[in-house]
Amino acid sequence: MDKISTRPGQLTIKPPPFFRKGERCHNCNRREGSLCAVLTCDELDRLDEIMTWVKKDPGQTIFTEGDNLENYYNIKEGVARVVKMLPDGRRAILDFLFEGDFLGLNAQGHYAYSAEAITPVKLCCFPRKRLQTLFEEIPKMETRLLGIYTDKLVDGQKQLTDLGRKSPRERLAAFLLNFSKIEGLKISDDRFTLPMTREDISDYLGLTIETISRTLSAFAREKLIKIEQRKIITLLAPDKIQEIGEGG
Repeated sequence: MDKISTRPGQLTIKPPPFFRKGERCHNCNRREGSLCAVLTCDELDRLDEIMTWVKKDPGQTIFTEGDNLENYYNIKEGVARVVKMLPDGRRAILDFLFEGDFLGLNAQGHYAYSAEAITPVKLCCFPRKRLQTLFEEIPKMETRLLGIYTDKLVDGQKQLTDLGRKSPRERLAAFLLNFSKIEGLKISDDRFTLPMTREDISDYLGLTIETISRTLSAFAREKLIKIEQRKIITLLAPDKIQEIGEGG
């Protein structure tokens, strides 16, 4: 397999010729939940022609806030975080992104936030201008993308409400319940992996790391959750966690 390095720290993988011609997109097990779900076989072939794969190791930057918007990305494997730096130097995490999520969209011609890999990440990379041309030629793809971003906007509004109105205990309970339902994190019904650090969670929920650790420990003492190796969580009482997360 040929490897092409487009810039330091970025590895772009070009599949061998026999695996092109749309095979990557047709065989993608994340297609149904992504931008590509509405495309026909012929349209998938056209999308595949402009796509390259990019791999990032944990902690590596996918793109940086303020840089020229050259590429759009869709996550095929792994978990990433969307980061915004505040004027006083503090970090805010706006969202966590998972398999099937699209990132980079902005009408201003630059990236509005930074994106970083939390786990090893494999991304579908689309040149901005070529994908925009496809949007014009295949309008349903742009409509699909706008629908995805509308859902993201609704989720973002809910997150702002939670940050403004809920207690730390309620915020963390809602966080655990929501993330227990994400397909890429689930191990079994109420057992899941949290790949992000406690610092990540604190910057997402607007709490201190100490508050995150203290509240998780309290949930464990109350037999609401079980924590394994700091990364695997089991909800022992999901109904109670839901009640707390909803302000009960």
